[in-house]
Amino acid sequence: MSRVAGAIAWAAGCAALGAAQTPSLDAASAFEQFKKDLGRAYGDAEEEVRRADFFVNYEFIQAENAKGHSYTLGLTDFADMTQQDFAKARLGLRANSTRPWGGLPLMGTHARGSKALPESVDWRGKGAVHRVKDQGQCGSCWAFSAVGALEGAWEIATGQSVSLSEQQLVDCSRSDNGCGG
Repeated sequence: MSRVAGAIAWAAGCAALGAAQTPSLDAASAFEQFKKDLGRAYGDAEEEVRRADFFVNYEFIQAENAKGHSYTLGLTDFADMTQQDFAKARLGLRANSTRPWGGLPLMGTHARGSKALPESVDWRGKGAVHRVKDQGQCGSCWAFSAVGALEGAWEIATGQSVSLSEQQLVDCSRSDNGCGG
């Protein structure tokens, strides 16, 4: 995974799982509140490292939110991690994983019809985006992505909300090493 892709995934994790903190909180107060809210307790040496990582992330979030994007970043469970820590814990395949189908050709193309497409669609307002789910330390992003896409497609097609099981996919799939990717 490239550095840019890792950074984007890390920022997306911050945006997807968090709600923005009160802007009047300074970084030190925000860190204390973060520890309290999440029940985090560190040893002295670790607290120093985690505090520094938190401050970097806090400043990044403040700077990005000041740019007036269409999204708002917030502090999450990951705010005391570096991008490298986050990537190691949450992204992609484990190093020993192999993909025998990696060279398969792209099958077919999709031709857009004559109907003009909207510039953007917010599926949240249409009920097609479900609550955020946490895969923990299990490298099963593929299952969470597939289930989330299927849940949304089902909602759009039928108007019925359904919660499907990522765990069932992980348990029943044999070629992806379970939680190994």
